[in-house]
Amino acid sequence: TALERALEQPGAPSLAIDPAALPATLEKFREWWMTDTALAEGALDRRVPPRGVAGARLMIVLPQPFDDDGDGLLTGGAAPFCAAMLRAMGIAEHEVYFASALPAPMAMPEWDRLAAAGLGQVLRHHIALAAPQRVLLCGRAQLALFGIAPEQAREPLSVDCNGSPHALLAAPDLRNLARSAVRRENFWNRWLDWTR
Repeated sequence: TALERALEQPGAPSLAIDPAALPATLEKFREWWMTDTALAEGALDRRVPPRGVAGARLMIVLPQPFDDDGDGLLTGGAAPFCAAMLRAMGIAEHEVYFASALPAPMAMPEWDRLAAAGLGQVLRHHIALAAPQRVLLCGRAQLALFGIAPEQAREPLSVDCNGSPHALLAAPDLRNLARSAVRRENFWNRWLDWTR
């Protein structure tokens, strides 16, 4: 059936990212992020650029842009929740670098397959170029891009990005945080422990 064909996944990754082709500056990386066809399948006009400045207090990494993020990452329906979260953290929006592991929305990403295709190297390189003080990963499934087991998701982590360690905290997806008071409380306690 058409549904079965749509759900069939090829055995090998369809993406193949050459680490040698990764840009050396954040400005060039953003340009590459929006135009390189090896990075992701689909239309280039669906891609959403990262936003913020290098050296930010916090880098928030989403799995992928939300469908309504037309004006930039976290500018759609999730923006008010994110803004409230940042206010509670005492971090101004201009102190945050917003990024995503994927340049455009993708139905049901297979993170292990994407890691095998080189997306983990791309994310590490992006973090190294952005050089934030801390990294908040929203959506624990992305840990596969770093080769980190899901069981470690609740621990404060450190990831090596081009020879430089970066403090990383994995949080539930923003939509799950917004829906669940229990998850928000657990995340908040972990955030306070991580930032002390």
